[in-house]
Amino acid sequence: MERARELEKIVEEREFGKVVGWVTVSEVVRVGRDTRIAVDIPPNRYTSGLEVRVGDFLGILTAVHKRRILGRVVGIERAHLAGLLKALPVGGWVDDAGAITSLKLILEPLTECPLDACEPTNVSSPIDPLSPVFLASPKYIAEMLQLPTSGVLLGRLYAGGRELGVEVRLPPYAVHEHVLVVGTTGSGKTVLLKNMALSLYRDVEAAVLAFDLQGDYLHMTLPPTTGKTLYDPVEELTVIWPITQNFVRDYKHELRNYADEFLAKEGEGDTLETVKSQEEYKKAVFYALGKLYVEKSYGVACKSPEVVPYGDEVRIDCGTFSITLIPWALQFHELALEVPDILPVFTMRTAIIYKKLVYALIEECKKDAQKQTARQQAQAGRTSSALNTQQTLKADADNAWREAPRRIIDCILRKLEEASTKDKNKGRSWEGDKRGWIRIWNTLHHNQQTNIQRALIIAEGSGIFDVAIPHSELVGRESPLEVVLGEPSYENLFNGFTVVDLTLLRENPTAASIVVYQILNKLFAVRDGEFRAGLDLRPTAVLIDEAHNYFPQVRAGEEMSKEAVEAVINRLARLGRVRKIGLVFATHTPADLNKLILQLTNTKIGLRSEPHVLEEIGLGEYAAELTYAPDGVGVAKGHVYRTHALVFRSMPPMVFHRSHKT
Repeated sequence: MERARELEKIVEEREFGKVVGWVTVSEVVRVGRDTRIAVDIPPNRYTSGLEVRVGDFLGILTAVHKRRILGRVVGIERAHLAGLLKALPVGGWVDDAGAITSLKLILEPLTECPLDACEPTNVSSPIDPLSPVFLASPKYIAEMLQLPTSGVLLGRLYAGGRELGVEVRLPPYAVHEHVLVVGTTGSGKTVLLKNMALSLYRDVEAAVLAFDLQGDYLHMTLPPTTGKTLYDPVEELTVIWPITQNFVRDYKHELRNYADEFLAKEGEGDTLETVKSQEEYKKAVFYALGKLYVEKSYGVACKSPEVVPYGDEVRIDCGTFSITLIPWALQFHELALEVPDILPVFTMRTAIIYKKLVYALIEECKKDAQKQTARQQAQAGRTSSALNTQQTLKADADNAWREAPRRIIDCILRKLEEASTKDKNKGRSWEGDKRGWIRIWNTLHHNQQTNIQRALIIAEGSGIFDVAIPHSELVGRESPLEVVLGEPSYENLFNGFTVVDLTLLRENPTAASIVVYQILNKLFAVRDGEFRAGLDLRPTAVLIDEAHNYFPQVRAGEEMSKEAVEAVINRLARLGRVRKIGLVFATHTPADLNKLILQLTNTKIGLRSEPHVLEEIGLGEYAAELTYAPDGVGVAKGHVYRTHALVFRSMPPMVFHRSHKT
């Protein structure tokens, strides 16, 4: 009895927790493989309001060697006194005398430490009968599980249907080893991702790049609707806004109205009808894009914004937050040879041949442009020898090229169609034709020819290439003024919180994939340059929701090339680690996600999902907890945790969040 009081005093003084019972004396206590420890809770403690549930964490202080142990309740047993006595009075037993029996718990031991210094190990020491068992305090649990005290906040430890006062975090290095989040619609996946993004930005001081298909990350600048949270919203947001040709056509009236508004504010007397300066027209268009973006994306959350066009950006001040908006599109003539890197439909061999073929075709198309320019000059009566030099003709042709978006891709497709028509008509007699692209074309198998043509047609049809806003489109008459959208300088772009707003591309998955691949390639190039220069690298976290859209598990007969998709994943995931690039993939259908991602993500997080889905990501053993789990309850599994997996509940939304449930 004296020893029991001594041990209880140690537990109390060290704030390990509250003693509730003792290791049973009615059974042999074995420690070894599949150890389970029986614990007796006396009737007076059980009936005094003590509530213990399966999943709760309990501590043990061994009676002889004073080793401290952390265990988890995996079973609870109750018995009636009549059952213990093997006797039942005549007429039955209908009173509550059974309550005077002890509560029996079954514990799974997790870790153990010496009393005074804690470096948790697996449980291997003897556990003595009558060792005191206590409800573990949050501090004790965190120490015995050796939980990270810094890093990305996932939520709080969750046990027995309750949140415990123990934070669950993911160390920064674990993010660089990549994360996969899986959860069905409504399970709390988006809230978790947004909270993780904010913690990455605030706690880890990482640069964040989020690909946003639904417009969720735009609200990182707005406070939540439910009071104060751990972090303030993001004050400055950079938004890359991919724009398509269809968008320009669909919103030309709104763009015209806002452009007129800008010109009226400038006070120079110009309107969109009368403006003649290319510089002023560009400013008016970028102002219009900024006003339209705020209206579509923020509404009343950004009243009376101050919109200032600045070069190829628009700076928007909404009072409590600001946005740097970058209207974005691709110009085919700038990256014609890079199409295989952003449109993964080629095998590696075909990609190499494509680059040789398209390079030769571009040169051929430029010669055609040069000849056409010479004819136009002759018709215009330009007879000066200086104007008719090859150098001048080439310069004029190049200028015409730049001033006429889509001319290159149109020319290439026209020539390939011509070649295909000759092939179909068995007119494959190219004797005497010294054009280089013809020789390359003839070396290709028919499937390769079709593959290349299809890729170029897909690129053209995506609407993300060669996007321009002509003055004539807005005013309805001929005009030489035109704003051509392109890419920004990426060197200083990925240093804050950046959102790629893909909302215009929800119904255009091809364009969305092209955007994702191009920007990921640019991110890698920037970080690779810094790495090779020996610079200090800022951690960079990339959040990719609906990842199966961009990195699918390619099946036979599908357009994408499995080889090309996995080449991108390999480079980003394997080489990105040392460049401090961490990838957070999220999906609700891991069966559609490329299996290489399952291999290369060292931490898996499962929220409410069907059992077969959890099985696919190695969390099948948690199906009982997660199949019908409340919103936000999940399991994080990875080598960073002593117990390999932890059940947690994510924090409430820390920024504004739209939910279909409210």
